[in-house]
Amino acid sequence: MSALPLQQEGNMCDFKDVYIRPRMTIQSKCNKKPEEADVLSMSNIFTKDGKTIKSIYVLGEAGSGKSSFCKSLINYWCLAHSDEGKGIDDEFNGVKEMKKFNFLFYLPLRHYTGKMKIKEMLEGKYEHSALKKLLECESQNCLIVLDGLDEWASPTSPCPPERGAVKEYTVLTTSRPWKISTLEITDNEIRQKIILKGFNDETSINNMIEKTIPVLNKMFERDRVLSDCQMALENESMTSLKHTAIMLQQLICLWFDDKLHDGSSRCAMYTEMLDLFFVWHKKKHSDDPLFTEMMKKSEDLKNVELPDYLIDTEVCNSHSYIIHDVSRLAYETLFNNTKDTSLSFDSSTFKRLKISKEVKSCCLKLGILSEDKCMSFSASKSRRSVIAFVHKSFQEYLAAVYIAVRYKEHISPSADSGNPDLSDHCALLIRDFFSKCTTLDEILEQANVFIMLCGLEPRIAVSISKYIYDIVTRDTRVLQYRRTIYNRHEYLISNIQRCLLNCMDEVQACGTRIQSNLYLGDIRFNPYSSNDEHLCKSFEWQPFSPDSVISFSISQTETDIYRKRVFKYLQKCQRLEAIDIVKIKIDEEDIKYVCDVIKDNTLTLKALSIGNSKLIRRTIVRRLPDMSHLVALKIEYVTMPHDDFISLCTFLSASSHLEQISIL
Repeated sequence: MSALPLQQEGNMCDFKDVYIRPRMTIQSKCNKKPEEADVLSMSNIFTKDGKTIKSIYVLGEAGSGKSSFCKSLINYWCLAHSDEGKGIDDEFNGVKEMKKFNFLFYLPLRHYTGKMKIKEMLEGKYEHSALKKLLECESQNCLIVLDGLDEWASPTSPCPPERGAVKEYTVLTTSRPWKISTLEITDNEIRQKIILKGFNDETSINNMIEKTIPVLNKMFERDRVLSDCQMALENESMTSLKHTAIMLQQLICLWFDDKLHDGSSRCAMYTEMLDLFFVWHKKKHSDDPLFTEMMKKSEDLKNVELPDYLIDTEVCNSHSYIIHDVSRLAYETLFNNTKDTSLSFDSSTFKRLKISKEVKSCCLKLGILSEDKCMSFSASKSRRSVIAFVHKSFQEYLAAVYIAVRYKEHISPSADSGNPDLSDHCALLIRDFFSKCTTLDEILEQANVFIMLCGLEPRIAVSISKYIYDIVTRDTRVLQYRRTIYNRHEYLISNIQRCLLNCMDEVQACGTRIQSNLYLGDIRFNPYSSNDEHLCKSFEWQPFSPDSVISFSISQTETDIYRKRVFKYLQKCQRLEAIDIVKIKIDEEDIKYVCDVIKDNTLTLKALSIGNSKLIRRTIVRRLPDMSHLVALKIEYVTMPHDDFISLCTFLSASSHLEQISIL
């Protein structure tokens, strides 16, 4: 595997010399509450209670190391079936576990978009007469690794790839978490759920530094000191970035080239990395005539204005011709009609988009694109060349660059005409740019594009949040969430919230303040989510419009220091359809806030879950007759005066519109 996130083909190293295993946890449910335990050995992944697991999902965000983990399985399998593995230190029991499988098949799902069955994928990759018999007779000895479920789509079914009714192979699937929630894969289908947590300790981070810096020193004949890099990455502004594998590698590369700055946003980091692609190529090939020609074409490209981040980067600005075409390639392949060329494509895509061979060649030389010769065991068929971006997250960044370029191109005439209000024009442009992204599942699939676009072009952030808000509000699962006391789709709601919080962070990082304008339909505090502290801190900036908030949920949270600020903000929300405040200790001041919120939203409430306070329960009982839209009611730990209880019973017996009632 490559030791670096860029120019990968020229920096291939022995796997064991560069791989750092991230922290992994096993997620399970106990009494309906999610619990996590650290993965201590490979056997924890493939067995449970002494029994072999046949369906395993490994989940992690972009760049968290899912594909590298797949390579670790392949590496362990090779060692297990060769003499080299006999004397190896197998502290993670990887070799021991892989000895259980006689066959291992690795399928990057981005190459098999449109194929529904695992057998079809295998037959497409391995055209060999022995395959059919092997799959029929040896399936119990096969490990099939499906890498990138989020990079795969089927035009005919919302289900994951089919294993076949009687097949006994072990299937390990990697994915970004959003895909699991949108496919609604049940716990019966996910026998084991592994979560990649990244590098949450200094030892792992330092190990990555120790393995990466020597490769860089050798490449550029320098002698940079490891401890200097460790000290630079201890800066508090790097905390949220350095725990993801690809981000940490990028930080190390930026530090090595003196481009690491405090408080870097996501899109600022990717812009610096784009700059590094050009800088490093020039250091190695200073006289490349192809790039000289492309720079001349950039000078002639007068009608293209790059986003401010890229304009401020001299090297990117001087290569605007290449950046414009490769960003258009990223956009067109991510947002296409058929999904069959979304992540990997061939030369015909360049012809269709009228992107020159010169630009293609430059991008391959830079390492922005990589070319893969697909394996074929058939002597009669030539190997098909497949091209892909170096990493999906980089493709998403470049797609955002293209949209930002097009936005500037469209908005400049309106701005020059003296039109002070561009919000309607922005909304139309957003609908045009994202015309292939019209469902909640597609919003989550392209979340990174939305997030980085907010950093590249902050003026469009409010329109982006409104676009997402409108699609979310039409989704049947969200509508169900907002009218029920049982939070079936809470994971989906948390993913939407995380996307919008990250959009807010990008806007804030670029120094633009948008006060109380962004749209956020659902606020959910969850003690089992990493969103919790992030969301609490956002209230210091108050970027979300109270008029946009439709549901609010807080339970068993440990955010006491922020709670008063949250409840004070909640008082501004006048359109709430769902309130869920249970299992949380609140004082008299908080109780007053909650009572006022219930009074102010009496006419709009559809779902109400409350616990712990007599005063709040009394307020509810007295307001119930006016709650004409209420369909779900939950009151926990109820003790109340006789008159209030009679009023409650009278309301319940007369309310034909109620669908759910829970009195504990």
